Amino acid sequence: MIHIESVSKFLSELQALGGNKEFFFRGENREFSKRSPSIYQKEQLVKNSDKYYSRLIAENPSALRSNPFETLSNLQHYGARTRLLDITSNPLIALFFAVIEPNDEPGYVYVYESEDIKFDTNHTAIMKAAINFLPGDMVMNFIKEEDSEDQDENFLQKLNEKTNLREQLCNPESIRKDLKKAHIVISTKKTDRIIRQSGNFIMPAFEYEEDSVSKSIEDLSVIDKENQVPILFEIDSRKKQKILNELSSLGINEGSVYPDVEHQTKYLERFFGEQSSITQKFSESEDKKKFIIEHYENENRIFGPKSFFVPDSMESNLSNEERLFLNGFHTTNSTFVKEEDNYFVGIRADYFVVEIGTTENPIDKQDTIDTEFAVVTANHKGSRYVTVIRLDNRI
Repeated sequence: MIHIESVSKFLSELQALGGNKEFFFRGENREFSKRSPSIYQKEQLVKNSDKYYSRLIAENPSALRSNPFETLSNLQHYGARTRLLDITSNPLIALFFAVIEPNDEPGYVYVYESEDIKFDTNHTAIMKAAINFLPGDMVMNFIKEEDSEDQDENFLQKLNEKTNLREQLCNPESIRKDLKKAHIVISTKKTDRIIRQSGNFIMPAFEYEEDSVSKSIEDLSVIDKENQVPILFEIDSRKKQKILNELSSLGINEGSVYPDVEHQTKYLERFFGEQSSITQKFSESEDKKKFIIEHYENENRIFGPKSFFVPDSMESNLSNEERLFLNGFHTTNSTFVKEEDNYFVGIRADYFVVEIGTTENPIDKQDTIDTEFAVVTANHKGSRYVTVIRLDNRI
């Protein structure tokens, strides 16, 4: 188990994993004995998923999509319980979910990999989604009764009716093999939530028992070769708020991770420290905004505008020095601003987060740990941008 107390420690430990492999992550803000999809929290739904989804679609026909995977993903988006387990390709998003609601328990980030990654347009992903729209007992009988040709033929007919694939699924042994193990599935980025969270899924083995499902998911874990155990990051409960603040300075917060107004409002309330009107805060920020623009135009810019944390990529335009600057940044004052022309200190966006503070890792030799800076971040077309400006006088 790797203990994490800061974003910089988390990133350095990730780099230590090395290699060119593609990793996926899941963050949980407390310890759960099993990692399993939400449908396993309701035992009565596990064996009756076909009836459950048929009823949901009857009540919400707009949830129906062109293939069963998209339908299942869409139903989950609206709060339905499914056999899809959310994961992300962005480790900092997983870290966010591990600390988002600070409590007295440690948070955890799990790491997964697979040499057999599927896409949501792949036959395997569509087949495993279509299974959810068939009677559970029929599926279990198919998995267990490997010697019944009549059973296989009947099952394949029912399955092909649900997949909507041009090519018929006709290999029962291959289907059984896929149903007995978990797969990582790369999701097409069609919703704001999936885009913002760099979201993907694990589709576990088709089982009734939660223990078996959790075991199939655990089989995808990245293994610590020295100790032969799954790699697991544990976040100290006392450091959750600190890490949450560090992530916010990097543009990862409730307002950027969730597309809905409810979560963005929660972030703004926490951001402002009180439940006051946004309009009032915009008015109060005008003097600060002018002050920052003046310093930006007087060439007190340290760096930026630069993009960082592009969707579905760990790449950014930040140098190591700039990343260290942000990792060591301590916010003393923050506000939320809007420019009428959607342009502020070199960044084009609708809204801008402005944080005033100091850093443990100044870049310029003339700066010290007491020098005050403005860190401006904003979201544009799913990517985050940052500009950092030195402030000669304190706000």
